[in-house]
This record gives sequence, structure tokens and C-alpha cells, in this order.
Amino acid sequence: MLQYNFWKSWKRKTQIEEAAIDSLKVAKKAILSSIPPDEIVSIYVKGSFIRREMNQQSDVDTVTIVKHAKYLDNLRRIEKEEEKKQKLNKKKSNKLILNKIKTEIRGYAFSELKTGRRVKNKVTLTPPPRFVKHLPHYKLIYGKDLNLISDGFLRRTDAHDLKGMIWAFENIFLPGYVRGEFLFSQIIKQIFWLVEFEQKAKDKSVPHNWKLLAKSISDNDHVVKDAIKFRLMKNCDKELTVVEQKKFIKKLKKYLKECNKFIK
Repeated sequence: MLQYNFWKSWKRKTQIEEAAIDSLKVAKKAILSSIPPDEIVSIYVKGSFIRREMNQQSDVDTVTIVKHAKYLDNLRRIEKEEEKKQKLNKKKSNKLILNKIKTEIRGYAFSELKTGRRVKNKVTLTPPPRFVKHLPHYKLIYGKDLNLISDGFLRRTDAHDLKGMIWAFENIFLPGYVRGEFLFSQIIKQIFWLVEFEQKAKDKSVPHNWKLLAKSISDNDHVVKDAIKFRLMKNCDKELTVVEQKKFIKKLKKYLKECNKFIK
């Protein structure tokens, strides 16, 4: 029997985790009430919440798999509606931690996972093959537990994923950071994915946990060592000076060039 409330077995939950669980329950209820039940294949949770690595800047990330792409617009609408409610509740409540937990409500059509091509949300959503590759790490909270093999999902090589992440850094994340569209903390978050793909492209088996990933790399000058230090700060956007941020960005650009040799 499937266990949808996986967090029940957690010991010593933090206040942030308790708030995240509440937010997740609200999001799940909103999804189930806004999309016909027979159109929903599965609802998964991913990200720092399931890894128990949340901080004050973390979101709760949900991914809903629907049978038909037309229902993907419902998910974005639900997310915006829940965000409005949260802002309204923030004005009425003193529960500051609870009000800081935002729920990301995104999804894919089942066909997108099979073809690897997105029908909608081309800019803001993780490419389907990348979602598929990490599916074993995600937690199911509703519906069918998908299977990479029997469901016939498209998967790509680690080198292909690394190439995609390098492109994203060079064409989206870093230019966006310069323009003020991305915070430094958002750049740091993406670095862990980059490093995971780099290590896998080198045929190394690495844990899907940012702290353990950083610990598994012996090179103390590797960018992931800085990234985990910044990640553990209360608010690296404010605690680090502009000069310190620029110094790390320069180091990151050098690392990106080094990563290119593993995609040829």
C-alpha cells in the first residue's frame, strides 16, 4: 500500500518543516479540487523539503502529472491564487515562519515525459528528461507511482544534462543575475544541480543530498564547497558583499569552462 504522507516517519521536525507540511496539504487540496480526479496521474514533491535541507528561503516544490496538457494552465492559476491567499494571511497573522513557505505548483502532461518535449512552461519548468532522471528521489503524495522503464519515459545521458546546465548558466542564470532578475542565493541553488551532473558525467556515484554531495568531493577549492557554505548562511544575499559575490561568480565561470571537457 502506498504511503502518501511520507513525512509522518520523520523525527524532530523543524518549525519550517511543520509549516511546509501545512502548505503542502493546502496545495494538494487545491490541486485535487481544481482538476478532474481522472485527469490526474500523480502528484510528487521534490526539492529541499524531501531532502530535509530547507532554510528560510526554501519553497515546497510540487509536480503534478496530468493526462492532457490543457490542464497545465490550471496548475499555474492555482499557484497564483495560493500565493495571493498567503500574502493576505500574512497581514492577519503573526506566524512568520508559516507565511514564508511558498508552494510551487507545476506539472507535466504524461506525453511530455514520454517524448521529452515540453508543450507549455518552456522557460520556467525543468526539462522533462531531467525530471524523469530524478524521479526515484521524489516522493509521491497522490496517484500512481510512475516507473521509468515500464512507462517508457525518455531519459538523457549525464553528459547531455551537464551540457544543458552549462547552457542555462551561461545564457539564463548568470545574465539574469547581472540584470538583477536572479538573486545570488538562486544562483547558488542551481550550482548543486550543476555539480551533480558534472560528477555523474565523470562516472561518479554521488548522493542526492547537497551536504553529502559537497562532502563527497575531496577538492577543498571546488565551487561546491563555497556553495554549501553560502547555502547554510541565514541569508547569503545580505551577508555577502557585492565584491564577495562577484569574486565567487568569477570562480564559477572558470568552473563552467572546465566542465565543458566532460561533454565532448
